[in-house]
Amino acid sequence: MKITDIKASLHRNEIDLPGIGKSIESRSFVFVEVETDEGISGLGITGQFLPWAVISAITDHLLPTLKGMDPYHTEKIHSTVWKKLNNRAYTGVISNALSAIDIALWDIRGKKEGRTVCELLGGYRDWADTVNTPSLIHHTHRIYNVNL
Repeated sequence: MKITDIKASLHRNEIDLPGIGKSIESRSFVFVEVETDEGISGLGITGQFLPWAVISAITDHLLPTLKGMDPYHTEKIHSTVWKKLNNRAYTGVISNALSAIDIALWDIRGKKEGRTVCELLGGYRDWADTVNTPSLIHHTHRIYNVNL
C-alpha cells in the first residue's frame, strides 16, 4: 500500500457557552485525509495553531515528501519529515501537520485490519480520560470508543 494523496482543509467551529445564547469565540481545525493506492483513506485533525501555514506545509511540503511511502511505516515517515523538513525542533507548523497525518495513518491501518485504533494500541480499554480547561476551570470527561 502506498500514499497517493494528502488533502487538508480548514474548518471553523463556533463555541456557545450555556447561558449566553450566542457564540463568543470560534476555533479553527485542520482536517486531513490521506489517500492510498488501495482505495483506503484515513482522517486526521490538528488544532488551530497557524492553520493556513499547516495546510500549506501539508500540500506543498509533506505531500511531495510522503507520496509513494507505505502508510504502515510511521517511524520512517516521522524520521523522513524531521530530517527533510524540520531538523531543528519537534515543534511548530511541521509538528502540527505531521500530527494530523499520523492520526490519519492510524485510521488507515485500523480500516485495513478491521480494528479500532484502541485495539491497535493494545485494546485494554475503550475509553480515555480527558481534561477540558476553558477559562481555567477543570472538568474531567471520559471519551469512549465509538464505531462509526
